[in-house]
Amino acid sequence: MDMLITDMEEATNDPKVASTWLQGLYVFACVWSFGGILDGDLHILIDEFIKSLMRGQCPEYAPTKDVMPITINLPEGLIYDYIFICRGNYGIWKTWNDIIRNVKYEKTIDIGSPVIPTVDTARCFYMLQLHIKYNCPMILVGPTGTGKSLCVKHYLMHELSAEDYWCQYEIILSRLFRSGKNFYKIPNRRKSIVFLDDIHLPSLSFNQEQSSLELMRQYLDYQQFHTKELHPIYLPDMLLICAMQLPGSKKNISSLRFLSHFNIYSVSAFNEATLSRIFRSILQTNLMNHNFGPDIVGSVVAIVNATQKIYFDVKDNFFPTPAKCHYLFNLRDFYDVIQGCSLIYKETVDSRKVMIRLWTHEILRTFYDRILNIHEKDWLIERISWCITTYFKDSFENVFDYQGPLKGKVVHDTLKSLFFGKVLSNEIQNQDKKYEEMNIIKFQELAEMFMVEYNKQKVMKLDIIFFRYALEHLSRLCRIMTIPNGNVLLVGFSGLGKRSLTKLATFMMGYKYKENNIGCDFDFQEWRGRLKKILKRAGGKSTPIVLYLNDRDLKDYIFSDVESLLNSGEVPNLYTLEEKMELSEMVSRQAQGIKRTRNIDPIILYAYFIDCCRDNLHIVLSICPSNPTFREKIQNHPALLKGCSMDWFEIWPEEALERISSEKLGSIQLEENIKQTMIKTFARSMKKSMTEIKPELLTANEKSKEMMEIIERETAAVEEATAVLKVDEMEANEKAKSAQELKDDSDITLVKSMKNPPEAIKLVLAAITDYWGPSKKLMSDMSFLQKLKDYDKHNIPPEIMAKIRRDYIRNPMFKPKKVKKASRAAEGLCKWVLAMSNFDEVEKIVAPKREKLEIAEKEYYASYEALEKKRAEVQELENKILKLKSSLEATDEHRKQLQDTCELSAVRLNRAERLI
Repeated sequence: MDMLITDMEEATNDPKVASTWLQGLYVFACVWSFGGILDGDLHILIDEFIKSLMRGQCPEYAPTKDVMPITINLPEGLIYDYIFICRGNYGIWKTWNDIIRNVKYEKTIDIGSPVIPTVDTARCFYMLQLHIKYNCPMILVGPTGTGKSLCVKHYLMHELSAEDYWCQYEIILSRLFRSGKNFYKIPNRRKSIVFLDDIHLPSLSFNQEQSSLELMRQYLDYQQFHTKELHPIYLPDMLLICAMQLPGSKKNISSLRFLSHFNIYSVSAFNEATLSRIFRSILQTNLMNHNFGPDIVGSVVAIVNATQKIYFDVKDNFFPTPAKCHYLFNLRDFYDVIQGCSLIYKETVDSRKVMIRLWTHEILRTFYDRILNIHEKDWLIERISWCITTYFKDSFENVFDYQGPLKGKVVHDTLKSLFFGKVLSNEIQNQDKKYEEMNIIKFQELAEMFMVEYNKQKVMKLDIIFFRYALEHLSRLCRIMTIPNGNVLLVGFSGLGKRSLTKLATFMMGYKYKENNIGCDFDFQEWRGRLKKILKRAGGKSTPIVLYLNDRDLKDYIFSDVESLLNSGEVPNLYTLEEKMELSEMVSRQAQGIKRTRNIDPIILYAYFIDCCRDNLHIVLSICPSNPTFREKIQNHPALLKGCSMDWFEIWPEEALERISSEKLGSIQLEENIKQTMIKTFARSMKKSMTEIKPELLTANEKSKEMMEIIERETAAVEEATAVLKVDEMEANEKAKSAQELKDDSDITLVKSMKNPPEAIKLVLAAITDYWGPSKKLMSDMSFLQKLKDYDKHNIPPEIMAKIRRDYIRNPMFKPKKVKKASRAAEGLCKWVLAMSNFDEVEKIVAPKREKLEIAEKEYYASYEALEKKRAEVQELENKILKLKSSLEATDEHRKQLQDTCELSAVRLNRAERLI
């Protein structure tokens, strides 16, 4: 309300007009203050309540006589759908649709960051403008894919004056300038706006706090931070704007102390009308930029509506399970389909059927490739067929009529052979390649040609047999590399050709290939140095690069950087200020475009460099599904699915194994029926072996993971018990040690010479006698002191300790200070008795813990032995796979020997014929 009133005061000086406007602003402020966090049906409830309250229809909240009457007219629809504008004598209620109706946007929409004017973007931009103007922190809350981050970044980068504001992302101190010992400032007296995205992600500490957000809360409370050394850092004129997803699942709830500083607004999930508007605008704009005419509108509507139907049906029917943890679908998948359809050019489309096949292809790559179950795939194909009939007004059979009758398995084979890509060119470096439909035979010939060329240029040769299964995955990799910011998650066991196909696809696209060969001395700094070079080439020189990483490469620090690249395109604290200036200078000419004289803010230049990195760097992650961390990474790191397409490498089908066998045995001169029998037998044997080993390997890995967790718990218990035991023993030993430092023999002799010692000495000697007998005789022993020091304090009889505590220790005279007045030696003996009593008390606590420690150690060693056994089982399974590979090599070697024998026999036969 304060912000709105300030705006109103700037617009009028008339008290009557201001009074009327104030009523409208108050209603608007109530809706957004009390109802800003709400969404869906709750908007209707709060709207009805506020309207009835303002109209005096709530008896329990009836206005008093001194309250001014309401003269403002309220809108007919939801107040949430209107904005109150201070204009005229009574003000105007204007819908958000009216606000965006005249908004113009660039016709060359960047497919990577489209901001289409909608009611939600209009609301978001208005709230951002208001809060930034009056320096009020705000948070946008909503599900993934609703454009929270996109709207904020677009507004900060394009709607604010760079002369007045300094926009920052995630990293704060690295982008500010030091102006004193503990003071940082923004250049040229501008305000600093810091955007904190995904504030639900920081993990909770042991005291259930998010450390990074507590640091932000400290700033909001005191306008300063504290370093690890507790030195204050002062940051004036800094505004925080945050975005987060709804709490739940792996999303943490931020503390109320932090949230209390913000105005919080909910960003609702897009309804179908809004989704349709957004994606129609994106698709139509990009297709018209690719030489299509206005007549493409009909196809655009059909594509968007059909995609929307498939998307919501998949979300409603497929849910994540432990075995299908990757069944997580969001608006990114919808966007991927539209993005793929946006790549086509009119020159490569000769009929409407091609557009339908293109849409089918993108649906398959986005959803079909992620699905594991054949029945689920059948269901998806049925939905595709229904959408073709309903939205495209055609039939599935007619669209794919070139494949012949489509029934059962033929349908899957037909759709798997549906290829679109940008590689149908004999020139490797060809910038004019078009995204087009590819014939599988022509694509195979092209792949074989590129492999021959690759082997001529590279030291490490490729040996790929291009059966259809390999061609399918090769085409998918080429497609993903075609898309700006296209990254892929390859899921499958080792030995299925993921690395080789990635190398070949990179070569076919004309890109640079990089992989992370970690050596023994490889460390964090070396990785960061290598990553800098890759990003400098990708962003600064606009060189497309493919970075291949497998799960063995993904150490914690590498995985953290990769996740940052997938999320935002940059790695926090990777560059120094000088390095950023150098990178900004590298892209300045390209960013300026035609207007070479235009000066661009360094922040915008660096953001342009980041965009170039995102577009030109293609990350290929290869992960084995049997890896115990696979499910954990998918669940705890949403960037893997949000930022990557997925290509699931299943075990080679029997047809593929037959093709391999045929290639290897093809040159052997045997009867065709014998050769075919050998091929089929070998293929079935390999298929059976690999199929049997897969579940065993998965089970073994799961058991290994469980056993590791048990060992970690047992180890922690053992360490905890050992630590407690050491502390208790040290305490008891210190007391015993101090007591055992008794006085010298002369003191003892003095006590022994006394015929009638004081009562205090008699009391102490009586306590000693209870341990060994008559005290006079005991003290005459030359080794008396040594016996006291060596006394077995671990096994004192309970009845003796009970008597000592009852008859002596409770006696007021049995105090070392009082005994000291009679004899220094007696004081030492008194301390010794007390120390023995204290040690006995501690011993009763330590002994059970010692027993527990022994039990825990036994359990630990038993668990460790079980783990070693499981590891041996896993190793045995891996050895089986190696044996199978060795068997394949042996078969190949045997084939060569047979071939040599056949050739030798042919030569001998020829010579014999000549002799005859």
